[in-house]
Amino acid sequence: MRTKQGKPDKCKYCDSTRIIPGVNGSPSDNEIYTLKLQDKIALIGCFEIIKGCAIWACADCGEWVQDEAYLYDESNSELIQAYEDAVKNAVDNLEVLSETEMRKLIGFRFLRSYSREYLDDRIFELVKTTESFLIKTADGTKHEFVSNSLIPIDYFGMMDDYLGEEGTIEFAVWINKKELEAVATRVASGKIQVKQKDIASSEGQSP
Repeated sequence: MRTKQGKPDKCKYCDSTRIIPGVNGSPSDNEIYTLKLQDKIALIGCFEIIKGCAIWACADCGEWVQDEAYLYDESNSELIQAYEDAVKNAVDNLEVLSETEMRKLIGFRFLRSYSREYLDDRIFELVKTTESFLIKTADGTKHEFVSNSLIPIDYFGMMDDYLGEEGTIEFAVWINKKELEAVATRVASGKIQVKQKDIASSEGQSP
């Protein structure tokens, strides 16, 4: 395996320099969950980190670094030291957040992650039901997340709170190395529409 500086300089997908360590853990662990929301760590899941695991992720676009030189390897002392230092730094800088601040971070992460995946067609809708929620894209394709997917459903509720009384919010999302402005709007109870900002603006300026 090649050896070079343990931590990547930037993300190859969006060019962001916000590279964070991935750790194994569960969102049910409050400390780990808070660090994740603060973009200080990424969660690999409840699996042991073994040789060949991707241990660095981009805080902006969410992609994992798959370069062989940055995969977990105990024989690469420079890599392991950089990784352990990054995890320690994240834990040492854990901030205590209020419930309101947590809701904002959860809502933002939800919008950013799902928008990056579905905004290529420039518009999609999120529709919440009792046991699941649907993502409906502009071409009519539907993606359903069912009741045993508890975390996404909880995210949806938090994201709905995040929109607040005005029912709309603008945010940035990286798609193919391009930062786009998006607008999320509550169009009905349990129904949220997400568009690229330029589309939303041009529609609003129609004569």
